[in-house]
Amino acid sequence: MSRITSHPHREHGATARGEVLPAAKFLDHFLPRHPPRPAGAAVKATAATGPATAPTPAQVLPPPPPPAPPAEPPRVLLVDGDPVSRQVFGGTLHADDQVSLVATGDMRRPPAEWPLHRADLTILVSGPLENHVLKAQDVTRRGGRTLLVGVDWTKHRLDAALASGASGCLSKDWALSHLPQAAAAAATGHVVLSPDLVGLCVAMRPADAGRNLAVRLRCLTRREREVLTLLAEGMSTGEVSDCLVVSPATIKSHVSHALTKLCVRNRLEAVLLMQAALGCGVQHGEPRPGEI
Repeated sequence: MSRITSHPHREHGATARGEVLPAAKFLDHFLPRHPPRPAGAAVKATAATGPATAPTPAQVLPPPPPPAPPAEPPRVLLVDGDPVSRQVFGGTLHADDQVSLVATGDMRRPPAEWPLHRADLTILVSGPLENHVLKAQDVTRRGGRTLLVGVDWTKHRLDAALASGASGCLSKDWALSHLPQAAAAAATGHVVLSPDLVGLCVAMRPADAGRNLAVRLRCLTRREREVLTLLAEGMSTGEVSDCLVVSPATIKSHVSHALTKLCVRNRLEAVLLMQAALGCGVQHGEPRPGEI
């Protein structure tokens, strides 16, 4: 052990006798004493070990988000000119949770009076010899979706209905049991057909269909095409007779001749065929009725 010799002339830490003190006692004798640290006091880290690192607190996770509320069913407006039929279909829709029936309307009233703004889908139900294609076109122009339910569907009527922008077509008998499911699908952007109408879909290419339609209309006289065009635009027989300045009997005669030439069964089919030619599925570049 090294020894440190005290000098006689220093009074602090050494005796006059020249006593030799161990190094530990020498340092303890000359260096100031620090008061003892209180119990539990933290010990400072030295520069060699770096600053003390605070303990990492336990991570508190946020509570999980609440589950998303279930999506609301599509809102449906039912329009039917027959009060009994409207009650039957309305009860079917009201009892099913796939859709929400918000209102009903009368098909005999104009679409401007229906609460279209309240619904995501408008169901149009028609009876025999009723044409709801024009009503569907009106709803489509107002930005709404339509689902057509009817009887006596023909290929031309189906083509005109789909070309008008309808989201689906159903036969009335099939719709009695499946209307809520079909309405829910149509309201979410699907095109719906009842199974019995699938066979009426066009199996030919659109261009071929347009050429076939143009050929059929070429057999009509100019006045017959003019009469059917006005009827397809929504005029009645009396309004067409006033517009063309002829008698209603003459208008009916033109329609009768047109039915024979077009090989259709009734005036409704002839009108639907002309509606398809007026812009419901005729390809660009195909002749219009007035151009044939």
